[in-house]
Amino acid sequence: MNKKIAIFLLFILTLPLISFADNGSPVTSITDVLEVLQTAANWFLAIVLVLAIIIFIYVGFMFMTASGDAEKIEKAKKMLFWAIIGVIVALLSYGLRELIKNLLERS
Repeated sequence: MNKKIAIFLLFILTLPLISFADNGSPVTSITDVLEVLQTAANWFLAIVLVLAIIIFIYVGFMFMTASGDAEKIEKAKKMLFWAIIGVIVALLSYGLRELIKNLLERS
């Protein structure tokens, strides 16, 4: 992965944590931790869904311009498969929050 892209993604994914830093209060309870996790999950889902929409449009363009070329069609199918997997993983991030909430409340 390109270094600039990795740094950009790292910055985008840490924005929710930076937004909590300006209120002056430290994370002191499980509720604060869950709020940070929920914000991070919301950001992650939003980014992945925007990227998925762009990829779906690109895959549709690839299918339309393949002109029966089996190699191009296969490449488009693989991209579509991985885009769907990405959306599923993003949706599961909400379930991860609930799992962590349950584990922290039992401790």
